[in-house]
Amino acid sequence: MIIPAFAQNSTLTVPQLKKDFKVFRGILEEMHAGIYWYSSKAEMDQAFDQVAQALNKSMTEQAFFQKLASITAKIKCGHTWIATSKPLRKHLWEHNKLMPVQVKIVQNKMYCFTNVSDNQALKPGNEILQINHLKVDSLIKLMNYYSPGDGYIDQARVTRVQRYFPYFYTLYIDQPSQYQITFLNKQKQKQTITLAAEPLQKVLPKRERKRIPLIQLKFIKNPKVAVLKVIGFDNWKIGKKKYKFKRVLEQCFAKIDSAKVDNLIIDVRNNHGGVEKFGMALHAYLTDKPFHFYKGMYFRNKRTKYRRYTSTSWLTYQLYKIALKFDKLNDSTYALKSDDNMDLYHRAGQSFKGKVYVLINRESYSTTGDFAAMTHYKKLATFVGTETAGGYYGNTSDYEFEVKLPNSKIRVGVPLCRYETNIPMDKKLFGRGTIPHHRVEPTMEDILNKRDVALEYTLQLIKKIQTK
Repeated sequence: MIIPAFAQNSTLTVPQLKKDFKVFRGILEEMHAGIYWYSSKAEMDQAFDQVAQALNKSMTEQAFFQKLASITAKIKCGHTWIATSKPLRKHLWEHNKLMPVQVKIVQNKMYCFTNVSDNQALKPGNEILQINHLKVDSLIKLMNYYSPGDGYIDQARVTRVQRYFPYFYTLYIDQPSQYQITFLNKQKQKQTITLAAEPLQKVLPKRERKRIPLIQLKFIKNPKVAVLKVIGFDNWKIGKKKYKFKRVLEQCFAKIDSAKVDNLIIDVRNNHGGVEKFGMALHAYLTDKPFHFYKGMYFRNKRTKYRRYTSTSWLTYQLYKIALKFDKLNDSTYALKSDDNMDLYHRAGQSFKGKVYVLINRESYSTTGDFAAMTHYKKLATFVGTETAGGYYGNTSDYEFEVKLPNSKIRVGVPLCRYETNIPMDKKLFGRGTIPHHRVEPTMEDILNKRDVALEYTLQLIKKIQTK
């Protein structure tokens, strides 16, 4: 992910820029396990070299950050993140003003979602055509250019960025005091208005985060179906009470079994992942056969000469080198010899025997993407929604190094392990997420009306099958 931030824009000298870039490039090339998974070495070398050649004069931290962000995006790994220095970020949160409009991207069109300015001519649901000097198609291209995400799933990148689009605009495009926005009004006529930038507290007011169960089960009578919503693959806590994911999951399937339902809908939309073992646990309720979820876990290197620029202590680093045992496949690939995530997984007890449907979208990611891919490949469910953000063949995550560049203090998250799902390679699917059998995407009107079109479609599908 990109962590948006902007601050007092300190200027870096050429030697400072080159030193930071050497560390940045060095640790990515040395340790990032997925650096050449979706972009070839030649493509990455070209991207690195272009930036290196541009470091021939002093530049602000913001300008330098933008160049580095274009490279992290080029890796096409959703777990690789980059953040500005803390002083720069502090300036954004405390002093800067943002565009007073939150947006939604639907089928490559941009719509107003909220407008907190005094000028309410731009209303939720109005299609935005242009912001200042940039048309929407150019804005979407920039969102893809700077934003990391797995493989070639561009629409998932845009979906992630839209959540903090006012930050994105400030960090990558401009920091104007006013925003000239051209849009289509209710009568579908072009209209242009000028909105003043507003403080962060007004654009995105702080809201108390409500703790909710990460697993939720409900039953629908007509048609008779169980709906299991999994919000995250983690244990959780509400108040003082702690909940264990696997225990709650077991209780839910016991209730499903007692209810004697023939149809189960598993909703993993907007689930950004979590513990790999918990993804396996859910998958295990859909099959009686033992399985290997991952066929391998791969590292690029066993050690790095850039450890001193990371937040990893010397002791932790030594333990990392001692504890992890590898088989060397070649000079740049080390296969982890053993890990719980590669063990044969089998759950005692019967699996669900009815018809399974899985709801997915462009925010089904990481462990969720792996669960969806394995369940899809084994034909254990019918998938409804939009393509997942998590790659079909796994992801690069965990064992992360957090790097702080010595001069700019820009931080970079470098994942060290490439998880490969236990799925035979199909070139047509490489770089894609799990693609649903039934593509169902809400319109902007559906979003504003909070209409769950994917669930509605699935219930109608079940009814149709039952009446045959």
